[in-house]
Amino acid sequence: MNLPVPPQPVVKTKWSLYKRWQIFAPTGLILTGMGLCLFGTANHLMHSGEPFFRWFIAGTISLVTFNSGLVLFGEAVRCRTLYDLRKKKRRTKSRNIPGKQGPRPESSASGK
Repeated sequence: MNLPVPPQPVVKTKWSLYKRWQIFAPTGLILTGMGLCLFGTANHLMHSGEPFFRWFIAGTISLVTFNSGLVLFGEAVRCRTLYDLRKKKRRTKSRNIPGKQGPRPESSASGK
């Protein structure tokens, strides 16, 4: 039994994929590094004898920050991949349209 395939939803975003990549990639890298630094701080608090609640909250914040950075960087990789695929698709479409091709190279048998 073949069921019809539902159409793909059209995702309309205010920003282009390239702009989203430019914003998400550095932000994701910054948050990932910041989460690792906060984890080191929480680790130091734990081993220096601070109360449980203090280093537990610091560790939780570090995990949230680190994971947020990974998510944003993953989204940046996704946006860049889609951007490159669409750019390549447009490039191959324009090459296949007659009249959109560039000048043909001269052949070596044309009189030399």
